[in-house]
Amino acid sequence: MLDPSQIGVEDIVPLKCEECKLDYDNEHDLESIEEYGLCVDCGKSNFK
Repeated sequence: MLDPSQIGVEDIVPLKCEECKLDYDNEHDLESIEEYGLCVDCGKSNFK
């Protein structure tokens, strides 16, 4: 397992839903967005 202290913060660029402000910063969330293209929380497709 990777040591979290070895991962630079700049390496992690989370997506954020602009509607409900939910952060997507892990692999499961990103897979969900790629599959459906929608926020799992509010169901909108408004990411930055």
